[in-house]
Amino acid sequence: MLMAGPASTRIVPPHAEFLATSRSSGSAVEQAAHLAELALLCERATAGSPDLDCDVCEALGFVVRRRPGGKAAKGGILRQGTTWKSVGRITSDTAATLGVLAELMPGTSWSLAHEPMEANVFRAEIAGERTVAASAALALTAAMLRAYGRIANTRVRAVKLGPAGRAGGASTG
Repeated sequence: MLMAGPASTRIVPPHAEFLATSRSSGSAVEQAAHLAELALLCERATAGSPDLDCDVCEALGFVVRRRPGGKAAKGGILRQGTTWKSVGRITSDTAATLGVLAELMPGTSWSLAHEPMEANVFRAEIAGERTVAASAALALTAAMLRAYGRIANTRVRAVKLGPAGRAGGASTG
């Protein structure tokens, strides 16, 4: 089975609050490395989890508050305008994953395939980033994290270099 398409479905409301960077401190290289670490966790996981959902949302720049408490209180809440909503099941639900993809990288193409000869092996590709994981949502999440890290890192470098390819921007001279 092969599925593909543009990231156009909106699961996350358009007024969800995002941070400017995936972490308030740290360089773009550190942020990209953190996103790659989370992608690796998704690739190695056997199933999605509420805690991993929170980790992914935080790394992608969402304002997240984790539920306090013991083992019974898993997951967290996501700020949407003036209210707080439950963090979506990004690592468990492909529709939620594609909704976040559409919000962060509108129009980005993606593909998803299941390996018929192997149980629980899914291959995903988003913006040239390919991953393999135990579920469709985990594979898409891992590919999204890698693509977002690469794109965000590229944007930061472009801003630092400026349009003329030199530090400080274009020459006026």
